[in-house]
Amino acid sequence: MRRRRVYEILEGDDQRDVIGRAFHFGIIGLIILTVVLSILDTVPSIQQRWSNSASRVGVVSTTIFLIEYVLRIWVCVEDPRRAGMTHLRARLNYMLSFDGVIDLIAVLPFFLVALTGYDLRTVTLLRLLRFFKLLRYSTGIMSLFEAIYAERHTLFASLVVLMTVVVVAATIMYEVEGGVQPAQFGSIPLSMWWAMETITTVGYGDVIPITAGGRVIAAATMVLGLIVLALPVAIVATSFNEVIRRRGFLLNWATLSRLPLFSGLDTGTMAEVLSVARAHSYDSGNHVLRRGDDALSLYVIALGEVEVETESGGIPLKDGDCFGGPAAFGGEKSAVIVRALNRTRIVVIPERDLAALMARRPILAARVRSLAQPGRYQPDVSGDGDE
Repeated sequence: MRRRRVYEILEGDDQRDVIGRAFHFGIIGLIILTVVLSILDTVPSIQQRWSNSASRVGVVSTTIFLIEYVLRIWVCVEDPRRAGMTHLRARLNYMLSFDGVIDLIAVLPFFLVALTGYDLRTVTLLRLLRFFKLLRYSTGIMSLFEAIYAERHTLFASLVVLMTVVVVAATIMYEVEGGVQPAQFGSIPLSMWWAMETITTVGYGDVIPITAGGRVIAAATMVLGLIVLALPVAIVATSFNEVIRRRGFLLNWATLSRLPLFSGLDTGTMAEVLSVARAHSYDSGNHVLRRGDDALSLYVIALGEVEVETESGGIPLKDGDCFGGPAAFGGEKSAVIVRALNRTRIVVIPERDLAALMARRPILAARVRSLAQPGRYQPDVSGDGDE
């Protein structure tokens, strides 16, 4: 239990865990402080005046990061993504993962300085890499990476279009300007530098066409550049907006594994649930379901409380409780009102995705169907039953 508790503190995603949240924000503050000090340490005047203080802060921060790294190696076996692995394999898996490598890099500068006896530029670079530790704590950055990954094929196609425009523009400019300015446009590779800075609208002015034909081509290239560059920007913006809309709060393995419905599921099942689950936040008094809304989607309360308003009175539901799905309110459409009693976070699995998951994952299907079995809370029209 102690190891599990340490894991929960290190994850720090439980809003009610004061110690976990304090550690969470403390580590974020320490990361930012060490990165800022590493940047300022490259300024000679600041380095001469504050080098001793910066060194002491560096020793303290490295010690904390080292303790955190050792603890993460110890508790990583509690991570649901490593369920079923032996303790040795789970720990090796963490140490070789992106998060594990970044956590290791965070403590390497201290040992490099201790072994070499002097600070190197590479050590400063390693200190700045601590900034990547923020990825674990930033929902916005994680959502951005998720958006880029989801649109990776489309973005690759946009890159192909961009390179095609660069090559075509460079080739035409080579033919038109190559004889007039051989030093700037004497080959297609030389012309590609001009094409790239023109398409990206940088326009350093170091290479410009001087013929009338070259200027016409340059104008067309600039217009094409605006169009081509707008494609990936629009793609990422749309995908990012969808991720933010779908995840009203950060939904991760730790959050799901704490909920009784998903606790103990194998890694494959959890990954599928995480890929289709949508997270929504509701303020106090907001409707989660109205009469006539879709009641076949599955709703799982991650944090907070809701009240089912029936004709016979209100029925409270709290963290971990489920409604909808097999225990639907009066059929496909809700016959009751579900309202948030306080700031509430709910995981929603849409009806179509839920049906597909239950067909592929019998263990999850059995758990979901048990929600409608006798002895468990069945939020029907009459409001009978209370788990």
